Amino acid sequence: MSGLLLALAGASEDAVATDWQLTRIGTEPVRTMLLEFAKKGTDAESVEQPGFYNLVSLRKSCWQAFVRGVENKYGGFDNFVTDKLGFSKDDLATIKKNLTSA
Repeated sequence: MSGLLLALAGASEDAVATDWQLTRIGTEPVRTMLLEFAKKGTDAESVEQPGFYNLVSLRKSCWQAFVRGVENKYGGFDNFVTDKLGFSKDDLATIKKNLTSA
């Protein structure tokens, strides 16, 4: 969610990916619990399963693949917010304005 908000605020893809990678620091104390929780929501048999491991590894390339997937499926984050999440174009403009206003 924070990556989406940062992207809508106009942050560079590199800045968003770096911020996403830094979440590992804050979640490290509960990483084992989070991995087990995430695994239950998938078909992964272990946290070492390649697809699942890529999902939770917090490598920059994984974030970049996610962004490409959003672009391919929805045409970008703006369209994701309006088409998938159901916000109007006016809502999106307001969100962006609120994210960038001091």
